[in-house]
Amino acid sequence: MERRRSVLQGGAAVTNTTSGVWEVQGNLTLNSSNCGAPSFTNAGLVRKTAGSGAFQVVSCVLFTNDSILELQTGSFVVATSVNAVNAGLLDVGPGTTMNLNLMRLESGTTFSGAGTVALNGTTVVNTPVSMTVPVVQTGNTSGTGTIVLDAPMTWQAGLIGNAGGIEVNAPWTLTISTANQKVFDGAPLTNRGTVAWTGGTIFLQGNAAVANAATGSLDVQAGLQLTSSNCGSPTFANAGLLRRSGATGTFTVGSCVAFSNTGTVQLRLGGTGAGQYDVLATAGATLGGTLDVTLVNGFVPSAGNAFDVVTYGSRTGSFAVIDGHGQTYTPTYGANALRLQVP
Repeated sequence: MERRRSVLQGGAAVTNTTSGVWEVQGNLTLNSSNCGAPSFTNAGLVRKTAGSGAFQVVSCVLFTNDSILELQTGSFVVATSVNAVNAGLLDVGPGTTMNLNLMRLESGTTFSGAGTVALNGTTVVNTPVSMTVPVVQTGNTSGTGTIVLDAPMTWQAGLIGNAGGIEVNAPWTLTISTANQKVFDGAPLTNRGTVAWTGGTIFLQGNAAVANAATGSLDVQAGLQLTSSNCGSPTFANAGLLRRSGATGTFTVGSCVAFSNTGTVQLRLGGTGAGQYDVLATAGATLGGTLDVTLVNGFVPSAGNAFDVVTYGSRTGSFAVIDGHGQTYTPTYGANALRLQVP
């Protein structure tokens, strides 16, 4: 494919057979200006070998990959009136980007390579998909499947709406960054690796559930908020390590999101004033597990100092262990807060 643009008119159909190699030797386009139901089906190898720009499928061309789509250079872009379909291997070479906007991922979808997969528009995930290539999300997902992270992912904006949500496997990291809001639209997050949350409010809509598993670490690196504006029964269950880092302050689990802990909640005390120590502020909490309290910024508490470190609208249970790393505290569970006082 050496021309700048290949045009499929009417019901034209191109099939690259199992023994075929379709080589895209530049920044080229599959297009139609007379739409019937034009299609391009790959059962062999489609390979982009030249050009730093995009191999594009546009207009009304239905692109289906059942075998191998390989990027050695540039990117792949779909901008059509009908979703492309992938049930094969997406091979993303170093420095390249596989854009999954307007793509439907079906059974048989796999990834390889050292490039980047971009969830940059609207992507339908209809099968469990192991993401073995780094992922950047700025768009929305839907469908019946699950995104399983077996490589790093950065979530900068958008909505997770595929029914199986996201699973983070160890030792990989999901980084939730930028000030843009993020939404789990009824979809779950299961973390068995690391979640590094640096910015942006997260909305748990409907019955969305966040589960930080026993092997998981969820690092809240600023005064951030987990909330809901469309309440079903959203939940946040911590069985691993929930920790605050960055500047001391408040992490809020608000609205109708129910918080429960059987793992470890790690908070810091850096002074007695507002904002100088960490607070876990919840609408409703079921407490258990361990509360780990660390002194930071050279702070040495005095007898009588008191800290409301966990607040709640309602509460069930209490922490089984309060670990002060040598500093003792007297805990008091009040109507709306757990207060730690230095004896």
